[in-house]
Amino acid sequence: MKRYIVLLASLCALCLTVVSPAPVVHAAETAQNCGDTRLLTFPAWYRNLPVDEECNILKPETARNGVRTYILTIAINLIEILLQVVAYAAAGYIIYGGYRYITSAGSPDGMVVARKSIINATIGFVLSILSIALVNLIMGAIK
Repeated sequence: MKRYIVLLASLCALCLTVVSPAPVVHAAETAQNCGDTRLLTFPAWYRNLPVDEECNILKPETARNGVRTYILTIAINLIEILLQVVAYAAAGYIIYGGYRYITSAGSPDGMVVARKSIINATIGFVLSILSIALVNLIMGAIK
């Protein structure tokens, strides 16, 4: 178990070093007055789309980079939302595995099943966080 905790800590440190140098850069059009609205940590599906002075989303034909970038921006936002849902589900499974570990009442089989559940959920959580970092890196490169 100690080995897995050390592995998790080093993966978290790696994740922080990957995420910190490349923050999400919002386009100049959206950063003016419109703000970045989020629910929990979920970005809005229209994040980084071009807007006018009154924060109305412009049509794809009027966008500076064309329809392809417009659609790609929406797709990347939706992918990030789905990856964050996966991260929340993995956190829930970690909690559930901890509950099963506590309530196993010393049963070796129950403890093994709960431990495997926690380990698998932790791996899923780390992968989803790294995927979110990769999506934000791609989003920064597009803009």
